[in-house]
Amino acid sequence: MAEEPDKVSDSLEKGNKSYYYWSQNLGHDQINLQNPQLLNKEVVQEKPVLRPQVNIEKYAWLEEKSVVKIYIELPDIGTHDKEKIGTDYHLGLPKLYDKIRPQESKHRVLAQKVILTLQKNREKTWGVLRAPVRA
Repeated sequence: MAEEPDKVSDSLEKGNKSYYYWSQNLGHDQINLQNPQLLNKEVVQEKPVLRPQVNIEKYAWLEEKSVVKIYIELPDIGTHDKEKIGTDYHLGLPKLYDKIRPQESKHRVLAQKVILTLQKNREKTWGVLRAPVRA
């Protein structure tokens, strides 16, 4: 059986918020235990679940007249439910050679790889994927 808390120290520590203070000064019959009242309501935002991030450093690319395709090998990526992959993959290309049209770009998930098809802003030969680093 649990030990009963010391009524005096509980009252001293919690003051008029102590159960013993209220039960001694008001009596059990005056405490409304049947109809609890909401004292405060605050919205609590859930913290996002942090997923592990994997930086992709190995990829291949192919240039066509109006698109650039990036091929990323990810073993068994196509066998997973898209909503439950559990890892954020990050392809760190600081700046592409030229502008693209993201709204017209696409991606395909195959069994062992992902193909990013980036729509070029203008039909121009890039020759390189990344923009040159300027000092």
